[in-house]
Amino acid sequence: MKPRLFEHINLDALGFSASAICAVHCLLMPFVITLLPVIGLSFLAHPAFEATLIVSGLIIGALSLSHGYLKHHHNLAPVLTLSVGFAIIAIGHLEIVENYEFLIVSFGASLVATAHVLNYRLMKHEKHCAH
Repeated sequence: MKPRLFEHINLDALGFSASAICAVHCLLMPFVITLLPVIGLSFLAHPAFEATLIVSGLIIGALSLSHGYLKHHHNLAPVLTLSVGFAIIAIGHLEIVENYEFLIVSFGASLVATAHVLNYRLMKHEKHCAH
């Protein structure tokens, strides 16, 4: 039998962790942006780093939640929560809300993390149910 990725890696834990890192990154960036060059971490403020976090979160989220939905619980709540979270992240990157970007994007990342928690709980519940 061929080993499967989902049997060895908890994508929800990985997705939750990436989302939490993204939320912390967004919340702290306005406060530490002046210190980054001094401590050699100026890459954290680069748009490419942020784009990498977002794309990674989207890929991990799509893999994890599609697996949970299709193979286990068939509940759209995590998928909808993830979608709304990424929509809010996209809105947070619009120039018209630039002053509030860190709050909006952090909220979106928190929703993405919540989607992974929901998916994990639904998968865990489905495994323990006798249906």
